[in-house]
Amino acid sequence: MSTSQNQYQDLFSFCEQFVQFSENEKKCFAELLTYKQYQKGDTITEIGSIEQNLSFISSGIVRGYCMRGNDDITLCIEFSNSFVSAYSSFTEQTPTKVGLEALTDVTLYEIKYEHLNTLYEGSKEGERMGRYAAEQMSSIYERRLINLLTKSATDRYEELLMNEPQLMLTIPQKYIAEYLGIQPESLSRLKKQAMT
Repeated sequence: MSTSQNQYQDLFSFCEQFVQFSENEKKCFAELLTYKQYQKGDTITEIGSIEQNLSFISSGIVRGYCMRGNDDITLCIEFSNSFVSAYSSFTEQTPTKVGLEALTDVTLYEIKYEHLNTLYEGSKEGERMGRYAAEQMSSIYERRLINLLTKSATDRYEELLMNEPQLMLTIPQKYIAEYLGIQPESLSRLKKQAMT
């Protein structure tokens, strides 16, 4: 395996759960990827820009947000081994209303819009991988919406605590409250209840 392929081995290992790349496909894919590191607080995608990348989070936590008046509101929080993008902007190549921010130090493997289309044209497995990435992001947003509409704040908090316990230690409480669709004071109450 080439040096560039070794660099992206965690991405290939993740992808091989649902696609089987040949060694040649891995080589071609690796040549289209960019390895990027962001520091905590860095903007990854700015609101109003055109999203150029579909990214795989190798390590770290990324927040997606939009603006409501002068306030930014958390839409999603994504973790290692997941795809992230301002996806409507990416697919339509139009200005995005969603920004992406590094909540911790973050390592991403990015593929540009035109490079992804090159991958699709040259590899059926690459096309399947792109479809899976789109489906994963879509299902995450759908589950989040259903949770907000059908589950109590307590249930949403307990589910988050069970699935992502490190979140409580690494992310400002403001963002966790926004993600849960509650006020920071309500989050404080839920945390106290959970400890009793």
